[in-house]
Amino acid sequence: MAQEQEFNKQQTSWLGVGLGLGAILAAIGASVCCVGPLLLLSLGFGGAWMSTLTSMEAVRPLFFALTLLLIWMGFMKLYLSEDDCKDGDMCVDPKVQRNQKVIFWIGSISILLLLSVPWFISSSQIQAESIEQVQPQANSQSVMLDVQNMTCAMCPITVKKSLDDVNGVESAVVDFNSKIATIKFDPNKTNVEALINTTTNAGYPSTIHPEK
Repeated sequence: MAQEQEFNKQQTSWLGVGLGLGAILAAIGASVCCVGPLLLLSLGFGGAWMSTLTSMEAVRPLFFALTLLLIWMGFMKLYLSEDDCKDGDMCVDPKVQRNQKVIFWIGSISILLLLSVPWFISSSQIQAESIEQVQPQANSQSVMLDVQNMTCAMCPITVKKSLDDVNGVESAVVDFNSKIATIKFDPNKTNVEALINTTTNAGYPSTIHPEK
């Protein structure tokens, strides 16, 4: 009987750990398509392979729903399920129960903040762009690119950052609704082919927007 109780306690403990780790991994999966390319780009990584990350937007709602489900299961285990603790078990201690709930809420809030990062960053980026002023050079050229894989509000930020880092780019405006990037650049320092390669290496292949 004692061995069975010990086994049940270990099972319950591992269930809590599994729910927590599952929620974290699901949240990472839900954010990797948006946060991943920008984070890797900021760290100096890039390549056409990054389009694999941006293409994960299609399954983002599933990861999002799974994250919320695992958080709810953790909530039910702490607050709504029948108490499996027996007299003498560690989980009977009110201090242990309080610590478990504190860890649950800290973890849940952190996970929800991770899921909301794209909206926070996109909002701050829009405000920053509204006050940005660019003084184009006399010999500047401009090009409009149709950008693929832009599926969330954070994608234009990643595309813009990749273009802004190119020597010779004077300004880059990336519109999420039209999926078009308008770039002004110095033709003595860069060219359209280099700009296309830049967005492609950031995970967003692009082509020249056809003139009407």
